[in-house]
Formats: sequence, structure tokens, C-alpha cells
Amino acid sequence: MTLRARLNCFPFWVSSLNPGLYIATECGHFAKHCQRITAYGTTIWLKNNVVDGSVQYCHTCLTEMTIRCAFCGGPIFIGDAVTLYHPSALNGMEVPEWPIVFHDGHPVGGICCAELGYADMCGVWVPGENLNGKVKPWPPRH
Repeated sequence: MTLRARLNCFPFWVSSLNPGLYIATECGHFAKHCQRITAYGTTIWLKNNVVDGSVQYCHTCLTEMTIRCAFCGGPIFIGDAVTLYHPSALNGMEVPEWPIVFHDGHPVGGICCAELGYADMCGVWVPGENLNGKVKPWPPRH
């Protein structure tokens, strides 16, 4: 059996030995269906979407895509609702020690800091290219 044939069989062997273990299609790492992750001092259980018997990213890469709220510094995990603030909202604010993520020139913040909560929701933090997250607008644009 060639090396290529063995590698093509590898996901089968992994899934047959441990049905809860997958090889992520985007990053190539081993991934579980559900795992506890920690970012910026907060621990959550994150469920990976299984589509056609595979997942896109491992939990380590999903943890690396976690960002901090522009205002409180709390973590924004993949799948969390986000809101965008007007850039003037940063005026008079002390510069935080963490990097602020911007989307179309607007600082990204968690719903935790939004004045109206989910009424201010403008999108969801989702995996992007090169292990960077991005804002997926909500509601979806047609």
C-alpha cells in the first residue's frame, strides 16, 4: 500500500478507533466533536459542527481565533454574537493593552457591552481565512 493510500485511509482508522475523533479539513489537526477551551481566562464548552463526517477546525485553532471585546476585554469565541461600534466610541477611552479588532473601520465588541444587548447584534464571529476570525453579518444579506 502506498503512503498516499495509507493517508487516504487514515481518517477511516481514526474514526473507527475513536468515533469522537476527527481530522479537521481546514487545519489538518485532530479534533473532537465537543471540547472545553480556555481563552483570556474564560473557559467554555465548544461544540464543533460535524458535516459529512468531518469538522473544519480543531479546538486549538478555534481558540486561536478568539478575540477580545474592544471595550471590556472579555473573550469573543467563534459563534458568539458581536456588535460594531462607531469609531467615535473609542474617543476618550484609555487605550487597552489588548489589540482591538476592526471590521469595516468599526471596533468589534461583544454583546456583553452593547447598550441594548441582542438588539444591537450586527453579526456573528465565525472562522475566517488564515486562522483569523471574521464578522458574518446578521441578518444575512441576500
